[in-house]
Amino acid sequence: MKKIGFRFLAPLLSASLMLTACHHQTLEDRAEKECKDYTAQYCPTPYQGNTRTDSIGFNRITRTFNYYYLVNGKLDDARIFTARHDTLRTILLSGLKEDTRNKAFKDKGYSFHYVFRSASSKKVLLDVVFHKKDYATIKKVKK
Repeated sequence: MKKIGFRFLAPLLSASLMLTACHHQTLEDRAEKECKDYTAQYCPTPYQGNTRTDSIGFNRITRTFNYYYLVNGKLDDARIFTARHDTLRTILLSGLKEDTRNKAFKDKGYSFHYVFRSASSKKVLLDVVFHKKDYATIKKVKK
């Protein structure tokens, strides 16, 4: 009786192991899943410093992360974003360079797109895309 049970279970177990071993999640799959999960669980986030995250998305074709923010209060002024465009771009780029959570994606050259919208007018206040050439740092070799 035990031999019959083992003969039945052995092929079943090996088949299930092969099926699970055959499924490999690609980096694109991981990116898409992480964005969907984060957006479903946390978005829209509460406002922090007059800014909140509305959603995060991923475009598989362009391999781009899309971060959508909404600003209100004192920051909800297009003149601020126009006057400080270069400074804001530098701050976002610095944050991206220091971000270790996205290291695997940065190593593969993914792009990162940031869109800030006005809560009152719904107009885009800032739209910036960073590519590998923007955030990749060149390491100097010591001789």
